[in-house]
Amino acid sequence: RVELLAKAKQNPKLQGIEIEMCKRDILYFFNTYLYTDKNKTLFTDESPDVLPFILFPFQEEYVTEVWKSIVEGNKPVSERDPNELTKVFVEKSRQMGLSWLTCGIFLYGFIFHNHKYTIISRTADEVDKLGDMDSMFEKIRFMMRNLPSWMLPQGLNKAVSIDKTNAYMNISNPNTQASITGKTANADAGRGGTRNAIFMDEMAFMQHASAINKAATSN
Repeated sequence: RVELLAKAKQNPKLQGIEIEMCKRDILYFFNTYLYTDKNKTLFTDESPDVLPFILFPFQEEYVTEVWKSIVEGNKPVSERDPNELTKVFVEKSRQMGLSWLTCGIFLYGFIFHNHKYTIISRTADEVDKLGDMDSMFEKIRFMMRNLPSWMLPQGLNKAVSIDKTNAYMNISNPNTQASITGKTANADAGRGGTRNAIFMDEMAFMQHASAINKAATSN
């Protein structure tokens, strides 16, 4: 990674190649450019606080299947492959990195495909709390800050958390209309425009889960 970033920093042609490589392959984007905050349960104090996001095989499977579902779900019904899911329910244990993976998938679609996403969680702090890496939006900001500047689309900068185009529970690109918005789990959380995908974090614990799911399905 260090060698590649050093070469690309002063080479616009290589930057263009790398952007195209990422656009074509979401796993390449994850394994080459994304970083994650150190999981203190899994890593020792001697490990760096910022770690390369190198996917485990089961994580690659999750990223691949979710991205396929997003792509398939955005096709007209008549063109969809009936064997491809457009809804994904994940039953998991803790410390598997699901939240980080989902944030990375949404960041990928936001940067390279001008997608619109919504993240719904139980409380406001779980959706967005500046400086708290347990919140979904702080994970996204973290990953964006650690991307090379030349990879971010025009209209965004490294100061994502304070940029005037990005506010509480919102990351948007005014040049493309791409966005990632957040909502708490109220009964109307699934409403409000068409999205490429909606992530319902810990849906089983949401009081209004059925209403949210019904509203989201129509989007």
